[in-house]
Amino acid sequence: MSDAVGAHALLPCPFCGRSARYNRDHTTEQIHSVSCSPCGLYISDDDQPDSCIAAWNRRAALPPSPPASDELDRLRAENERLRSALTEIRDHAGGGIRASRLAREALAKESSDV
Repeated sequence: MSDAVGAHALLPCPFCGRSARYNRDHTTEQIHSVSCSPCGLYISDDDQPDSCIAAWNRRAALPPSPPASDELDRLRAENERLRSALTEIRDHAGGGIRASRLAREALAKESSDV
């Protein structure tokens, strides 16, 4: 067992980032595998160590990410838009509640005056 086979270095586990291990099992057939013990992830090939390692090392291409400053500016603008919307909702709801409370108090005062 090793972290590299010949000239092929193993990339870390794509899920947890820990070191992968190459294994060759000679019990009944020559089976090559690469595994990550913490995750339980493994890949195997019946008789080709190079294809097993190549399959382990293959990663899906990640989509390009926007520059961090652009994303931060977008999030700040969205945050400000949401704050403004919440303030407007609060002001409209609060006005209605205050008016209702004042109306109830005025009706209660009129009732007690009679």
